[in-house]
Amino acid sequence: MKKRFLIIFILIISVFSIKAENYDNVKETQLKFTIGSYLNILDSGNNPSLERLEVFLKLYPREDFRQKVVDFKVRSNPKAETSFNSVVYYKWNVLTNRYEYGVDSDVNVKNVFNSMKSQVKFPFTNDLNMDGFLGETEFIDINEEIREKTNEIITGETDYYVAVYKIGEWVRQNVKYDLSTLTAETVQKSSWVLKNRKGVCDEITNLFISMLRSVGIPARFVTGTVYTEAIGGFGNHGWAEVYFPNIGWVPFDVTFGQYGWVDPTHLKLAETSDSGESSVDYKWLSSNIEIKPEHLRLDTKIKSSGGRYSSLVKVSILPLEKMFRFGSYLPALVNIQNLQDYYLTTRISLTKGPSQVEGDNSKIILLKPKEAKTVYWLMKLPGDLEKDLLYSSIIEVKETFGDKDVTTITYSNDGKYYTLDDINKVVRGIEEEENKEFFFDLYIECEEDDKEYRTGDKVKVKCGFKNSGNTKLNGIKICFNNECDLENFDINEKKEFTKEIDAIDSVIVTAENNELIRKKVLKFNYVKIPKLLITKVRPEKVDYDVNTEVIFSLSSSIKAYDIEIDIKGYKPLYIDELDGEKEISLNINSKSLKNGLKLKIKYKDEKGNEYQYDWNYPFVVEKIPWYIKLFDRVGF
Repeated sequence: MKKRFLIIFILIISVFSIKAENYDNVKETQLKFTIGSYLNILDSGNNPSLERLEVFLKLYPREDFRQKVVDFKVRSNPKAETSFNSVVYYKWNVLTNRYEYGVDSDVNVKNVFNSMKSQVKFPFTNDLNMDGFLGETEFIDINEEIREKTNEIITGETDYYVAVYKIGEWVRQNVKYDLSTLTAETVQKSSWVLKNRKGVCDEITNLFISMLRSVGIPARFVTGTVYTEAIGGFGNHGWAEVYFPNIGWVPFDVTFGQYGWVDPTHLKLAETSDSGESSVDYKWLSSNIEIKPEHLRLDTKIKSSGGRYSSLVKVSILPLEKMFRFGSYLPALVNIQNLQDYYLTTRISLTKGPSQVEGDNSKIILLKPKEAKTVYWLMKLPGDLEKDLLYSSIIEVKETFGDKDVTTITYSNDGKYYTLDDINKVVRGIEEEENKEFFFDLYIECEEDDKEYRTGDKVKVKCGFKNSGNTKLNGIKICFNNECDLENFDINEKKEFTKEIDAIDSVIVTAENNELIRKKVLKFNYVKIPKLLITKVRPEKVDYDVNTEVIFSLSSSIKAYDIEIDIKGYKPLYIDELDGEKEISLNINSKSLKNGLKLKIKYKDEKGNEYQYDWNYPFVVEKIPWYIKLFDRVGF
């Protein structure tokens, strides 16, 4: 029986309840920031007097490599004596009922990546005076449980950046962001957060800093504001800055999963050794008055934003099978390539697929300079589907800085079936690769190819491999997909290889030995040819010589353009483009259906290439007159 074809698209929506990602790849923002409050004066006796009232405002926009203050105005009413150093200082000596103080500022905030281009050895010898950012404080405490857990996470790690990343990811994945607890009102110590595994941004950051300090990594607490989808605007926020040798203080926001960078809605207002330090202090000398301060009011708005990053990393969905069987396990394998010559972290998310994934549909990945890694998600295809149908679904992945990839898979009753054990073998291979260190000394450079390829074509892949280290490399396995050779490289030697491979979406080029691996994924201009299919034809039976409404569905898993459906004896139908399924209705006299519904379909792909095929659907036409049958038999 000929299979019919059904296209289904099931959308997996990435949900991040804390953070909207709109500004992650924005290069800079212009923020309008306002902070201020009031002091109310109440008489508490006869002849009230004020000799001196002082306010020390500690929160204001800071200047650093990310932030530049372009306008800064100190506000007070009545007019105060003011100065500005490490705090914004206000002084009054005139008694009134109410005092206002505050700051209005415009700040240019940039999305900057610290160019850590080479590995820093961990642990490193600290010859700087960092004692204030290494020890315990009131809320950032360090107990034995914190030390033990941190040592468990990074035992054996020799890369400083990776050690910080591993600690941050453990905290992000194991401490629940929980606004419903009392911790939303009262800051808890790091030891409490580790024990209860929940907290808000300040407490999550506290634990992260405590763990870093417990193994000799200097870190400090940052108070600021940030745009958050949870409230649809800016809110108070806390994150960390970690000291890196030869670089300085580098931002790490565990709550948002931004490691080594923070998006340009992060406005820094203070940097302290502890999260519990006050935002404003008051001093006064008076008699017979009571001073009641109101809460600080902060407001941040985006005046403008400019530019977006592109081509920082490249994501590629790796082919496994194009046709799966119903009920099969499906591994969505994705390669992610750092195109930069510095360390970079990004969030990669599976946004569309045929079923829900097991676990989180997003992962935060640290990539060393030019490094490529493979990540995966596990899905299980539905099993209770109609046996005579073919199904098609899109798999789509996106990453923080805008790159994405999409592919189409099909599944039927006679496709390839993967058991959980089969998938575990694939996963073990990926994990073995991930356990290997990055091959810093062996470079891979491949020629770019922008030619168009189609199924059946051959692709010539040419890559150069160079040993840039000071040691001869023996027994290096060089692979183009699954075609591998063993090679030796002398110091500073470069070798070129050319392989001819059947045209597919991508080629994985690797160089590895037992301990080290370097990987590069080449994406080709592989034109996916749309295949238009007709399904759900009705009615299946019709009487002879009757005007009949024939209905069918025209579908395509890949977008097709300029579609022309030519029916003999009738006016052609035109469709500008088709991506999915469209129902079509025709009014036809059943005389023309006795030999089937014959269609000639013409269409184009995204590149304008033309295709056509003939299609004939057999109808059951009843009550045909005997003389018509006779004419058909003798060939009239």
